[in-house]
Order: sequence, then structure tokens, then C-alpha cells
Amino acid sequence: MRRQVLAKISLGCSAGAVFAMVMMWASLDACAASESVTFASLDKAVTEPIAADLVLPSGKGPFPAWVLIHGCNGKDVRSNVAFWGNWLVKRGYATLTIFYLPPRHASDACGKPPTHKEVSLDALGAATYLRSRSDIDGTRIGAMGWSHGGGAAWWASDKSQSAIAPKGGFRAAVAFYPGGCAQYGDIKALANPVLLLEGDADDLSKSVECEPIAKRLADDGNPISWHIYHGATHEFDNQLFTRPYHTVLAGISTMYAYDPGATEDAAKRIDAFLGQAMH
Repeated sequence: MRRQVLAKISLGCSAGAVFAMVMMWASLDACAASESVTFASLDKAVTEPIAADLVLPSGKGPFPAWVLIHGCNGKDVRSNVAFWGNWLVKRGYATLTIFYLPPRHASDACGKPPTHKEVSLDALGAATYLRSRSDIDGTRIGAMGWSHGGGAAWWASDKSQSAIAPKGGFRAAVAFYPGGCAQYGDIKALANPVLLLEGDADDLSKSVECEPIAKRLADDGNPISWHIYHGATHEFDNQLFTRPYHTVLAGISTMYAYDPGATEDAAKRIDAFLGQAMH
């Protein structure tokens, strides 16, 4: 049995090539279970519950899981966040896509609150929630984020930030083109392995700022790895931008362009990273 759902995220077990983007409508197969849930943020300023979409893969749990954190305006939830969520579910991971803007009555976080660090407390709250479920393996929970969400995933991996979570933080984190690179210089030690992926043609997440911070952390013995894609822009993994698209975000003129080669390579690197960090 299959039914059509208006999906905030792409659901697992669908047919077709791994890199086929599922856009506004997704087919929900009987082997993937979807559930709308809420949880409490660890940000004390957030008094309302945060909504999230949980997808469980086929098979018998408990499942390892990933918390998925969208960009500053949430528009990527139905595109690249959906794509990678589907990719993870196919590999046996549960995914929890969190929606951090509505509880703060914010339309976006592009150049304004909530900050990356504040959203990291939402992600850590999501991890705490997942550990309360019997169908989730609480020892294997990762964070994956894009742009603003990528910054939140990086901040959630900060050792002092992670320590705020009463039952622990993340096992691993993947940060796609985290915005505002200079701020990560405040991160002195990591609680978990981090994989950073970005392009050198990105106007919002400047590799010339992010890479030295990653190198300094690595030189200090922290478990961080990174790859910079030559010619890749912000949102390089987003098939909405098969035609290059110019926009102004947070006052910064930027170009988005889908890069299939970089996206495929990112999948290989993430796959290898999961094999090392999540098992």
C-alpha cells in the first residue's frame, strides 16, 4: 500500500536512483513510518514545544538517528534537507527534522536571532527527546545541518555546549556550509567528530574563514575533518538550483547553484564518515 502525503521531508524506501530529488510530494511506502512529534528545547528562552517530523526506517529498532536542522528560513526543508533525510533513512537511520522558527514566532533567522548557538540547544533538546524513545538507539544520534543549521550542528558539537544536554550530546555531526564562520573561533574543543562540507565560491559560508578554524581544532587534537569543493556555492546540494540563482540573504549578495559532482562526492564522504563515527 502506498499513499501520497504532502511531505515536509522525503521518506525512505522509495524507488529510483539515490540522487533523484523528491520535491513537494513524496510517496510514503509501507516500510517507512512517519510521525509528527514535539519536544522541549534546552534553550530556556523557548517556552513553547518545538515541532518535528520523525521518520523511522523499515526493520526492527532501536535505530540510530540523525537530527536534521534546516537553514535560516526553512525553505530547504522540502529540497536538500528532504533529499539527505531520504538518503539516511534508506541506510537504516531514523531522522528527526526540527522546526525551530515557529516557537520563537520568527519568520527566519537570516542575519538575526535565533543564533546558531541558540538553535544548537534546540538540536540538543531533540537528542534528549530521541533518547526517551525505546525505538531509538540513544548511543548513536547524530546532527546534520545546512547553512544556519550547519552552524547549529557545529555549535552542538562544542564540548561545553554539548555538556548542557543532561543525557549527552551527539555521536557525530555533519555541517554543510555553516554560516558566519568567524564565530566558530570561539569553539575550543569538540565533544564528537565533525565533518565540514562547503564550497570555495560560497559568499555566505566563506571557506577562507572556516577552514583555518577547522585546521586549528584538528591541530589541537579535535576530531574534525573537512572538504572544500572548488567552484561550489552555497546550497550546492540543492537541486532547486539546477539553474544558478542570485539572491540577497542577510544583506549579502550570493549565488546558489546545484553541483551534482560535489553532491555525489559529499554522499561518499558522509557514508565513510558514518562508517567511522556512528558504529
